[in-house]
Amino acid sequence: VGKAGMGYGREAMLCAAGPLMNLLLCGVFFAWFPSFAILNLVLALFSLLPVGDLDGGSLLQCLLMWKLPPEKARRAAFIISLSCLIPMALLGGYIGVVFQNFSLLITCGYLVLLWLTGKRF
Repeated sequence: VGKAGMGYGREAMLCAAGPLMNLLLCGVFFAWFPSFAILNLVLALFSLLPVGDLDGGSLLQCLLMWKLPPEKARRAAFIISLSCLIPMALLGGYIGVVFQNFSLLITCGYLVLLWLTGKRF
């Protein structure tokens, strides 16, 4: 965040562009291709999760840095990301045990690993 040489407001708009496009595609194609529309809706909602380097996490950090000092903004983004990842991992574990589908738990692990190592997608 803030590394592209643009202001936080512009970077926030850039982070929101992908999920907004998914929502637009969902609306446009819902009548003809409902499966495609629902896939785009799920992708938009997942991208908007305020976690690490997902669009939602970058958007949150931009908006926080716009209004708060950088260190406070990073700390707030960390707390919010953690408060989203923990329930998501618990839900993923529950779904994995009950339905034998560990994809959400694996996704959470991947996001945590990327987030902690500071790597970008």
